[in-house]
Amino acid sequence: MNADVLVPGKGDNVLNRKCQTVDREVFEKMRDEFYQLRGWDSDTGYPLVEKLHELGLSELFDVK
Repeated sequence: MNADVLVPGKGDNVLNRKCQTVDREVFEKMRDEFYQLRGWDSDTGYPLVEKLHELGLSELFDVK
């Protein structure tokens, strides 16, 4: 747990990001990258058919 939301900064500096917000465009770009890296659809947040096949879960969701 990182209750103080400490993140590495430049050099040896440590930054506190507690109660700070992210710009919506930046957040959406990060979210889309997160979903893409995991094989999920960025519009729905659901796993892609290929990912379900990769995980052996396609039969559970009746995916062809």
